[in-house]
Amino acid sequence: MKRQPPFPTVADLGKDIRPVLNRLTPAMMRELTKTLPILGWPGDRRMIGLSKEPP
Repeated sequence: MKRQPPFPTVADLGKDIRPVLNRLTPAMMRELTKTLPILGWPGDRRMIGLSKEPP
């Protein structure tokens, strides 16, 4: 196995990463509540961009 040098800087989970995730969570939950009903529709994968087929 090839040894890699350490990363020059590492983001701190508590100071750098967690606050960003905490800000994103409400927006993600709002979008999830909009998306869940669509998942039951015929052609749902095309509607939310999970398919390469045109809608």
